[in-house]
Amino acid sequence: MGWFPSAFGSKTVSEREMERYLASLAPDALAGKTALVTGGSSGIGFEVSKTLAAKGASVFIAARNKQKAIAATIAIRQLVPTADVNVIRLDLADLDETKRSALMIAQNIGKIDILVANAGVFSLDSASFSADGYESHFQTNHLGHFMLVRGLMPVILKAHAPRIVVISSALQRKCVSSGIDYDSLTTKKNYSGVYLYGQSNLANALFATELNERYSDKVFVNSVHPGGVATSIFRPRRFTFLWLLSPLVNLYFWLNWLTPKQGSLSTLFAALSPDVEEKKIKGKYIVPFGVVSNAHHPLALDTGASKKLWEYSEDICSKF
Repeated sequence: MGWFPSAFGSKTVSEREMERYLASLAPDALAGKTALVTGGSSGIGFEVSKTLAAKGASVFIAARNKQKAIAATIAIRQLVPTADVNVIRLDLADLDETKRSALMIAQNIGKIDILVANAGVFSLDSASFSADGYESHFQTNHLGHFMLVRGLMPVILKAHAPRIVVISSALQRKCVSSGIDYDSLTTKKNYSGVYLYGQSNLANALFATELNERYSDKVFVNSVHPGGVATSIFRPRRFTFLWLLSPLVNLYFWLNWLTPKQGSLSTLFAALSPDVEEKKIKGKYIVPFGVVSNAHHPLALDTGASKKLWEYSEDICSKF
């Protein structure tokens, strides 16, 4: 599953550096900036939203479960009384609704300085399909975000040196060397949920690659592997056989996986670090904790593969 630093043990140099950098930012360091975080109501997304709000950004949490997102904003305001944090309902599994949400956001928000495409789903089950007819991991993790960014690009481009952070995973390397099996996106094949999740994360990396190809002169775009993080997406109760062993699984997570706060650090590096602009870090794959890495799928940064996925996704989204 790739390189997963542990939450249990000494901190790496890059982790300490990121923590020091974030601590050095004044409470109003991001004043005047607007951030949109998908899946910001829990896990990594919550930690990212909380930190951005704590540093003065106006934060919009976009999530499918509005009540859960509202609870997240309440929790953030309790921790950061000055936080400007709001909720937008967004269902990435419904392309028509995602398009409407993007239009509403674009009409009501003057600019977006930081967009974090963090929301995602993971199932160990074999392929299931959305109401739109696409493999569920692919639709929620990639295609929905493609539709969202497609609709928001005009307001993203209004910001000065905006940043787009696309969350991916080391599990992208589960894909075969030939890359995405496009037939599997509309036709059930004998692939495991882990494979399909990995395939969707390869799509995320390719999405970031092609965004960079098209907008590198105006936007800083990077994909991020946050590390192995014990978030709700991997909770044992989601999988029956793991639920039976949940005390042991939870202990394993605690000993071997990162906390959501640690998992947020690489995303925050891509979203905030001055190194990104000063060193022109764009179109890269970033791993814990803010390290540019080549440990990605062989095709993740391939512009031919990224263009193919872009055209496939654009053809789908243009029909809505």
